[in-house]
Amino acid sequence: MDLVLDPPHGVGPVRIGMTLAEAVAAATPWGTPTVEHDDDDATIHTKCREIGVTVLLEDSGEAVTAVELWWPGEGRSTDVRVLLRGDDVFTTPAEDLFHAARERGWTVDQSEPEYPFVPGVSLGFTRQTSQDVPPHRPASPCVSPPSSSATSTTTTSASASTHKPVAGLAGSPRCLPPHPTRDGAAR
Repeated sequence: MDLVLDPPHGVGPVRIGMTLAEAVAAATPWGTPTVEHDDDDATIHTKCREIGVTVLLEDSGEAVTAVELWWPGEGRSTDVRVLLRGDDVFTTPAEDLFHAARERGWTVDQSEPEYPFVPGVSLGFTRQTSQDVPPHRPASPCVSPPSSSATSTTTTSASASTHKPVAGLAGSPRCLPPHPTRDGAAR
């Protein structure tokens, strides 16, 4: 199964701007969603097989502002591919994803090494590593070697959001790839 990142519009059937009810209906085929409410925000959690899916309705809680996808965790696997223009964001080295983005004419902002993003395209990445995973392991998916200008990571997440970049899609310029450092979550 493929989940297609479509910045800045959404991930698969979940689209930026959907209402809570529409987003729950769109995410339900992946798994039974749960909904959390916090002040003015709403968050939908589900999984597409092993890939964690978080749908954010920030600020007023009335419309989807971000979609985050998370790798199932270090050392785990899935048959679900998270694709950005044909590249699997969970298995393609981060520097290769950045190179492909630049070849498309996109600017990759790496001013915050753990949160690189593509402004104006709603694409962001998280490059944090868990404590039990060495940060400079070039053989891991989405990991840059220590000599890279970006911090290494063993995870990638995909998401859309109007806030700080991670991996996935967002209503404002930012979409984020999968994040294998945390189980079941991605932004």
